[in-house]
Amino acid sequence: MGKKLTITLGVIAVVAVIILVLVATGILGPIMSRVTNEPYLSVSETHGEDLLLRAEIRIYVANVGGASASGVTVTVGSPGGDSKTQSLEDIQAGQTKTADFTFVLLRGGDYTFHATATCLEGSSDSITFTVHVRGF
Repeated sequence: MGKKLTITLGVIAVVAVIILVLVATGILGPIMSRVTNEPYLSVSETHGEDLLLRAEIRIYVANVGGASASGVTVTVGSPGGDSKTQSLEDIQAGQTKTADFTFVLLRGGDYTFHATATCLEGSSDSITFTVHVRGF
């Protein structure tokens, strides 16, 4: 009996560690969204490098959950406090949509931007990234 109890407690400890790792790495959210049939937004980006006095940014919003995300909006904020928002309407489970943004800047340098996608069901995701802009 003692050996079985020790093995059982060991298995429980290993499962608990695996769950903690999944939570800490953000992997558990999309898995649970599929199981519970909810949307789960995931944001990524690409941007032009070294463009003259402007930042051209493409935001990708993927719904990696198990249900449609409705009323999806993407907002990108610039270092100067300027922000721009676009509506992506609905994103079906497994679908990705894009939003393009252009910011005109007064001088060259490295600029940090922050993008957030949200939907009416409450899922949201954000990303912060730096764009290098060329000056004169």
